[in-house]
Amino acid sequence: MALILILPHIAIDGTVRILIMRETKKITIYEIARLAETSPRTVTRAFQKGSPINEETRERIIRIANENGYSPNQAASRIRGRELTIGVVYRNQVDVFTSEYLRGFRNAENALKDFKTRVVYKLAESDAEASAHFEKLIHDNVDGIVNFSSFNVDEDARVLLEKSRIPCITACFESNINSVSSVSVDTELKGRMACSMLSLICPQGDIAVFTGSLETSHHIAIMEGFRDEATKCGVRISDVFDTKDDEAAALGFAEKLAKEGRCKGVAFTSANSVSAIEVFQSYGYQPVIIASDVFPSLSEYIRNGVVAATIYQAPEKQGRVAIMNMYRYLS
Repeated sequence: MALILILPHIAIDGTVRILIMRETKKITIYEIARLAETSPRTVTRAFQKGSPINEETRERIIRIANENGYSPNQAASRIRGRELTIGVVYRNQVDVFTSEYLRGFRNAENALKDFKTRVVYKLAESDAEASAHFEKLIHDNVDGIVNFSSFNVDEDARVLLEKSRIPCITACFESNINSVSSVSVDTELKGRMACSMLSLICPQGDIAVFTGSLETSHHIAIMEGFRDEATKCGVRISDVFDTKDDEAAALGFAEKLAKEGRCKGVAFTSANSVSAIEVFQSYGYQPVIIASDVFPSLSEYIRNGVVAATIYQAPEKQGRVAIMNMYRYLS
């Protein structure tokens, strides 16, 4: 499933407008049957192991279904089955981003309440705590785990997870455990978009970039995309501030940049931006700002033009998709 991005559009008058890429309507079993020139019942049988159906027909139906993003509805069989338990291991790296992700988890949990599915949440603040949570979830015989953390799980927990064969989905961050799926934005594209927007809105002068932790592949990929696009667009990157998604670090870098006032544009490639923008405002520093995501605390800066554009990562949708994908995998 594709994530929704809000893309900026520069009008002739220079104002920034927002375009939303909307999801397409979900395809039905009847449409698959029409495309495959068969009956809906045959489509159902194509997804059932050992069902009496010609293999060539099965392969054709599966191919058409994959091409059109169709998957069979298992809701009815889930109602009759046993309860499923999905464990979520998460960290609170940036409050506004994490709260949106958790809202997505809980929205999915609420949508599944009639299908014998529950979600348990484990907050981790270190590698050791994340590892302990994994071990506890495995011992509790959960059916699946969604890992929304950037912590490294220790070898004992990884071996235990492998032996248990409990499936895991990685959400947003990279992971050192094997996953059946992952949910994230296209990180390199995100970096390219941020730089491309700055080149359009602020074609002259040096720019600075505030990143999350450059010890993670997530933010490394964003910067790689940003630098590649900068080379193509002729953008001069003056400073790259590795905030490590720490608010205090971001404030220190923001104060340094505001005092110097030499950069014409600033890109924030993590959600940790509002505090830094407040520092800019207190010093009267007014660069062209490209932010990341749309949060209540950031919205006013977008409305009044302090933030020229933003890249919408849809964290609530990412969280919802992660839980729903795990449910579909299990059911």
